[in-house]
Amino acid sequence: MSTTTAPPIRIANCSGFFGDRLSAAREMVSGGPIDALTGDWLAELTMLILSRIAAKRPGAGYARTFVTQMEEVMGTCELADRIVTANAYIGCWGIVEALNQGADIVITGRATDAAVVAGPAAWHHGWTRDDWDALAGAIVAGHVIECGGQATGGNYSFFTEIADMTYPGFPWAEVAADGSSVIGKHASTGGEVSVGTITSQLRPSCASSCRRTRPTPAPTRKPWPSTRSS
Repeated sequence: MSTTTAPPIRIANCSGFFGDRLSAAREMVSGGPIDALTGDWLAELTMLILSRIAAKRPGAGYARTFVTQMEEVMGTCELADRIVTANAYIGCWGIVEALNQGADIVITGRATDAAVVAGPAAWHHGWTRDDWDALAGAIVAGHVIECGGQATGGNYSFFTEIADMTYPGFPWAEVAADGSSVIGKHASTGGEVSVGTITSQLRPSCASSCRRTRPTPAPTRKPWPSTRSS
């Protein structure tokens, strides 16, 4: 089992699907401190859309927004020693190996939704494949932030109770050495990180696969209680 004492790693999301807010990558890099930037440009519906585009226009059929977003932030991320991983269905260990070899940017094939968070976390903390509890915690954090703004109110039934939902901020997860995590968003952004918004995102993502989860909304919110899903 890993005995790492490394500080938490803050992993941000900037895209939940192809067509998500184009400025999100730039907002996450410039709006506050992060250690890694992740995104999903090949979600299930997106794959259908891209295949139809490719059928009509040979040579097309790729997520053009990904290219645009990376052009906006790659230089900044590299200069700041940040890591960009892209959920482009593999697990996290290929991402870990790429980071171990010094990659600044990792573009995968189809990766599991949570792998783009579990990968940087496992690399940062030096986890091994049998660090089950820590990996499980990172997977939970990955499922919370995988769909971008859904974790900050976009998937919340009571969204009308949130003061500003015009441009909800994108989420980040600070993953600690034991796999526990704190979920937050950059200051002065819209939306909300609360027990309600995180539960609304987490439960349909994990369903029966989540046994015990303990993500914590960022400070100023009430502590996140242990919850059991079945």
